[in-house]
Amino acid sequence: MNNSGLGIFQGTWELVSSHATNSEIEIQNEDDEASNDAISNWLNDDGHPLLPLVQPAQGLRMEIHANGFNEQCTGESPVVWFDAEGCLSDTVQPFSGRCTLVGSTAYLRPETMPSWAIPQDNQYGNALLRYDDGDTQICDQLTQDGDRLLRSVNVVTDGLYLNRILMVYARI
Repeated sequence: MNNSGLGIFQGTWELVSSHATNSEIEIQNEDDEASNDAISNWLNDDGHPLLPLVQPAQGLRMEIHANGFNEQCTGESPVVWFDAEGCLSDTVQPFSGRCTLVGSTAYLRPETMPSWAIPQDNQYGNALLRYDDGDTQICDQLTQDGDRLLRSVNVVTDGLYLNRILMVYARI
């Protein structure tokens, strides 16, 4: 993990579209538990397959700099949102924090996390989670697609229920 290549992400980005989906992990063992591989695969996905489904969205700006990121609402945003404390929220609740580069993916983590929700690194492959209280795991990752910034927020709840929010940003 290092941030020397974070420059490609640095700048000010405006939300232009998004799409949210939910599902459940198919249980394939006798314990009625999802495999760690299935959870890891969900948390590590970059959201690219959702690109054809995105719809126009607005109301959120993110600034990424060498020391981290911050975001702010610029209006009403219809985006499905999991806040910094892992809760599904009716409204966007922006936060700021660290931005850590692993390969070509940047991971977002809030400035502060409750002590009981601090994730262990490398528990689910390369994914650096921003939240893990034992029941809910959230991975918030950034990739680039041409001149667009893709933010995929991948959530697993109770080892079974899945949410993914893909947000597409344009540099301003």
